[in-house]
Amino acid sequence: NPLTDGSYYKKVSRHLDKAEIKLKAKDPNAKASINGLAEELTSSAKVVELDLSNEIINIPLKIVAEDGTTHEVNLKLERESNDTSLARVLEGTNELTNVNDTYTVTVDSKVTSIDFTAIPTHENAKVKRAEDTEYSSTLSGIDVNIGSIDSFDIVVMAEDNETTKTYTILINRTYDASIKKLDVDSEEVISETTAYEKFV
Repeated sequence: NPLTDGSYYKKVSRHLDKAEIKLKAKDPNAKASINGLAEELTSSAKVVELDLSNEIINIPLKIVAEDGTTHEVNLKLERESNDTSLARVLEGTNELTNVNDTYTVTVDSKVTSIDFTAIPTHENAKVKRAEDTEYSSTLSGIDVNIGSIDSFDIVVMAEDNETTKTYTILINRTYDASIKKLDVDSEEVISETTAYEKFV
């Protein structure tokens, strides 16, 4: 596909280590050159094998017209990403921190569901809860029932549709140990900070 600057771009498989490039000039009397080859090709298509060991490779293309006028552009080939990282993970509006591929959500023990969001770093990666069948571009504001679980997993699928990574979301419950009411001789005692006083 041509880009705005006149160059060409194509995404390729991560498994590809050789590319067959065919360049053909519109004018049958023009000649084409791929990757700066000293020997110009004829106007008919010709296969050139190139090493694609890098993530991105820029390949110069040149058309030489019959009168010697040249037109030069680049072909950019980029491997599909294997990035499975997460850009953001949130519980409600609270951003969670990744520690060894684990995120911890701290909630009151009475909470039975959380509002959960997970956003992959790469724009073409996908994410899902481990038990789900379908991936989506983000998990945005989903309601997760945590009433009977201590953790759940999410899985990120990279752009290459092969590389995956699993992250664990731990549920850390807090319990209320405060005193609701204190009576002495049927009379309520008022709390002053953490101490209770009754004058007798």
